[in-house]
Amino acid sequence: MFGTTYTLGYLILTFVILVLGIITHFLKKKIQGENLDDIVTYFKSHFKNTVATIIAACVAYGSLVATTGLSIIASFTIGYAADSLFNRADGDVPGNIKDNGLNG
Repeated sequence: MFGTTYTLGYLILTFVILVLGIITHFLKKKIQGENLDDIVTYFKSHFKNTVATIIAACVAYGSLVATTGLSIIASFTIGYAADSLFNRADGDVPGNIKDNGLNG
């Protein structure tokens, strides 16, 4: 590390907060009516994007640990943003070019 040593408890806490960021974005979509599935069904039916979200979130989390930028807010934001990014990549967001019929 480059100067900051995190305790194991802090690393676990911030990782759990990251997962809560992912779940919070899922719940936001559910409340807005964009998703009618339960969380397990949704993640199973969008398996590739779920894996991509987890990988991207873990890479970003690791870079925060390595650069001493790890915080609770940053962890939550990474989880929320990663899920949002890969939901857009899936094409299940209204207004996305995949949804408007322009590409066939």
